[in-house]
Amino acid sequence: MNINLREGFLFRATDPKGRVSPKPFVGSTVANRLRLHLTALNIDEGETMHSFRSACSITLPLLGASDDQVASHVGWKSIQVARYYSQVPKVMDLSLPASLLAQGTVRGKDSISRAGSLGTEFRARSNLKGLSLAFP
Repeated sequence: MNINLREGFLFRATDPKGRVSPKPFVGSTVANRLRLHLTALNIDEGETMHSFRSACSITLPLLGASDDQVASHVGWKSIQVARYYSQVPKVMDLSLPASLLAQGTVRGKDSISRAGSLGTEFRARSNLKGLSLAFP
């Protein structure tokens, strides 16, 4: 779409003559403009301005932004709100099931992942050849 974000915000208010205005605009205008951009790119999956705020509140701290910088960028008045929405310590907690599953797919020195070796062991132990049905 060739929108240069270094020159300002993605969502700019314009005056009746089409010039960029310094005046703020209301949330419904932002939502409509977002829908317009996403539809033009054929990537509209029902995103809202709130979903972008939440995504920024997680992505920015992971990139090194402070809670204060996140709150300022997203438009929250306190860093407590930024901390509430980002919850980076929870997202980065390696004991979470999703993290454990992801780690299980990493290949070790023998080029076999832990998940792969568990699958091999499961198949070996679940060999039911030669057994008869208990309840035919």
